[in-house]
Amino acid sequence: MALIPRFLNYDSSILSVANSVLKHYGVQPPYSTLPMLDDALARGYRNVVLMIFDGLGVELLTKTLSPDSFLRQHMACSISSVFPPTTCAALTTHRSGLPPIVHGWLGWSCWFQEYGHVIELYRNRDLYTQQPLPIPPVADQLPYETVWEKIDRANNHTIGTHVIYPDTIVPTGATTLPDWCDRIEKACQQSGQQYVFAYWAEPDHTSHNLGPYDSTVQHIIQDLNNRVEELCRTQKDTLFIITADHGHVPVEGVVYIDDCADMADCLSRPLSLDDRVVSIALKPGKEKHFLDLFNRFLSSDFVLFSRQEALDQGLFGFGTPHPRATDFIGDYIITAVGGKLLCQHMPGEKIPDMKGAHAGLTATEVQVPLILVKT
Repeated sequence: MALIPRFLNYDSSILSVANSVLKHYGVQPPYSTLPMLDDALARGYRNVVLMIFDGLGVELLTKTLSPDSFLRQHMACSISSVFPPTTCAALTTHRSGLPPIVHGWLGWSCWFQEYGHVIELYRNRDLYTQQPLPIPPVADQLPYETVWEKIDRANNHTIGTHVIYPDTIVPTGATTLPDWCDRIEKACQQSGQQYVFAYWAEPDHTSHNLGPYDSTVQHIIQDLNNRVEELCRTQKDTLFIITADHGHVPVEGVVYIDDCADMADCLSRPLSLDDRVVSIALKPGKEKHFLDLFNRFLSSDFVLFSRQEALDQGLFGFGTPHPRATDFIGDYIITAVGGKLLCQHMPGEKIPDMKGAHAGLTATEVQVPLILVKT
C-alpha cells in the first residue's frame, strides 16, 4: 500500500491559512488553523492582505533569492499545499477554506460520465480535442462559498473585501504586476477594515514554458520580490500574508500509458486530472492485469493509490466527499514521484511541451512558503 508522505500535511497547510483568516473574522473555522498566523492576526491589523503567487514553491524561492532578499527575510516557515498540488485544486482551497475532497475541484480536467468527456473545469472543453462543448459550464456543478463571502455574511458586510486577479483570469483584472500592486494599495487605503485576496499567475506560467530554473523565471521572481517590498514599505497597519498554491519541478520526460504493453486496454475511460496525477477507471476483470503492468512499467516513477487508500489516508484531505469526488477519483490514482509526466495518446491530442510541471507527490511541488510582513 502506498503511504502519504509527511510533507503533505493538511494541519499545517494553505488550508490552515484560509481557516486562520476565517477565524480572525469571526467565522467558525471547519479545519485546523495555523497558530503562528493566528498570533499575527490577533494583533488587530486594519488591513489583511493574502497574496498568492502561482508556482512559487519553497525550493524555487530559496534557489532564486538570496537569504537577505525581502521575501526570504520575512519567510516564517514552510507549509503544505493540498493534493494534488495544482492550481485548480489548491487555489480553490485558498478561495473556499475547504480541502479538495470536499470542494470537488480535484484537477485541471475531470471525467463527467453524463457527457462522456474529460472536461477542463476552467474552460469547459474536452481535454483531448480542445474543442468547446455545447453543455452548461461544468464548474457550476461544483459550487462553493468563498472565504470573502463567508466574511461578508458573518460581519454583515462591515469588513471591506477585495479580490484582485490578473486580466488573464478576469477581463477587468490587473494588466501588469505594478497595476496589481497598485490595486492592492488602493484597497488598503479605503477606510475601515479591509481584507484583500490577491492572486498573480507568475512564476507558474513561465515555469511551464521555460522550466522553473530558467533565467527568465529568476528575473520574474526577483521582480516579484522588489515590487512586494516596495508595496509593503508604503503601507501601515497591514499584515501581508504571502504564499503560493504549489511548487514546480523540471520535466524529465513523458510516459504514455498506452506505450506500456496493453495497459490502456485495461482502462474504461481516458485519463483525467492532470499530467502528474491521473485518475484510473478499469474495465471489469482487468484489475490484476493492470496492477501487474503498473509494477512492471511505471512503479519506478509513479506511485499508486486505490480509491479507498486515498480516501482512508486523506490524500485529498478529510471531510464529507463532494458528491462527484469518488467518480472523479476513479478506481485508482497514479501520481508522479519523479520528474516525468503521465499522458495518453488520443485523437487530436496536443503533445505536452512543458519544461516545468506540478501536481505530483514530491516535496518540491507540495511545500510552499508562508511569508508574513507586518507593517
